[in-house]
Amino acid sequence: MPRYQDLGWSGLEEFTPDKFNEVMSIDRAAWMEEVISHQDLFVQLYDKLPKEFVFERELLLSSLFRSPDIWGENSTEGC
Repeated sequence: MPRYQDLGWSGLEEFTPDKFNEVMSIDRAAWMEEVISHQDLFVQLYDKLPKEFVFERELLLSSLFRSPDIWGENSTEGC
């Protein structure tokens, strides 16, 4: 993910590094809840859904399990 200093902020000077970090942070628990909630939809669409969607969902869950509780600028782990 890009860092604040990697982007040009001309005309957006009021968008501070703190605001940037707030919108760029990832809450693992919230994302896991979201991804798990897709299960019912995947079951309903099972015969129409490309199987790659199931695999991508599993990869996303796997990444979330390995990520810190809150990922952001100050995280010690990579994305």
